[in-house]
Amino acid sequence: MRRKLFGVSLAILTLVGAGCTESAGEDKVRASAIVCSAAYRVSQAEPLTEVDSLRLEDTDAVQSLPYIYLELHAEYADGRSDGERALRVWVTRTAEAEPLVTHLYQMPEGEGPQNQFLGDHGFTGLMYAYDPVSGAELQYWCTAE
Repeated sequence: MRRKLFGVSLAILTLVGAGCTESAGEDKVRASAIVCSAAYRVSQAEPLTEVDSLRLEDTDAVQSLPYIYLELHAEYADGRSDGERALRVWVTRTAEAEPLVTHLYQMPEGEGPQNQFLGDHGFTGLMYAYDPVSGAELQYWCTAE
């Protein structure tokens, strides 16, 4: 009886393990595009604007979203030429070069990134940047498609 129970348990574990392996493989698909979204407000006392977005296809690209006081920038490197796939996101004061904040997301060559944060905040989570002079606020996040 014990030997039969062991055999059944082993068969069940094998099936469960195979199922986990398949779903893990499905999760490792390379994103076809990355979308960085932003909501802006002139001051914390004002309501947020509608959400604006940048769409970076799976090819080298740089884009930006300018607002009155702050500007969101995103640069995607597909890694095909040098093996270094990454997304850099930074915020500057509008029309200025010096970043207030910068984030770098380095990604494996053939997979992801994985959207993991609740609230549709993608793989970066919800981030905030503030203009030190005007007090304007920029909320931003990036998702994989």
